[in-house]
Amino acid sequence: MKRILLLATLFVSTFSVAQTVVYDNTTTSLNNNFPLLPDWRTHSAEVGDEVHLAGSQRGVVNLKLLFWYRGAESGSFDALIRFRPIMESTQAPGAALFTSDMFVGMPVVAGMNEYNFAIPNIAVPDRLVWTIEAFNRQGAAGELGPAYFHAPTVGSSDDWFWQSDLGSEWINYSWGGDPYANFAATITAVPEPATVLGILTGIGIFTRRRLKA
Repeated sequence: MKRILLLATLFVSTFSVAQTVVYDNTTTSLNNNFPLLPDWRTHSAEVGDEVHLAGSQRGVVNLKLLFWYRGAESGSFDALIRFRPIMESTQAPGAALFTSDMFVGMPVVAGMNEYNFAIPNIAVPDRLVWTIEAFNRQGAAGELGPAYFHAPTVGSSDDWFWQSDLGSEWINYSWGGDPYANFAATITAVPEPATVLGILTGIGIFTRRRLKA
C-alpha cells in the first residue's frame, strides 16, 4: 500500500514540474533588431511574432525574449505581454486570450538583453501571436527592440511579424527575408490544467482500486 502511494506521489511531483520548450528561436542571430522603442518614444506599439508550437503541451508558463539595445546609457521599461489567437475569418490577431499584469522595471543595458516573463499556465492554441507593449521608458537613450533570429530550432514561424500602433488595425510586416522577420523567443509549456486534472483523477482511481484489492 505504501509503495503504491509513494509511486503516485513521485509521479505527481515529477509531472507537476515537467516543462517542455514548445518554441525556440534563439540560436541564430541575424545581427539586427526591430526598433520597438526608438530613442524618441517612451510608449511603444504592440508588436509580436506569429508562431507555430511543437509538441502537445499547451499550458504556457514562460516566455523568454531577446532584445538588442543600441545605446550606452542603462535604463528600464515596463511591459505587457499578450497572447492572441489568429482568427480564421481574417487571418489576423484576435482578441487577447491572455494579458499579463504589468512587468515593471525591466532592466536595459548595452547590447543583448534577455527577459523571462512568467506566465500562469495559460492554455494556448497550436498557432498564436505573442506580443509585447512597452511603457514608461527610463534612461536607455537609444534604439531598443526584439532581436531578429532565424531559423527556429523548435516549432516554426513564417517571414512576418504583427504590429498595432496605439490601437490601430493589425498590420503584418515582412522585409522579404532581409532580415527574416522572426523575433528571438522561447516558449515553455506544461500540460494544460484540464489534462493534469484528468491524469491525477486516473491516478486516484488506480490507487483506490489497488488499495481495495
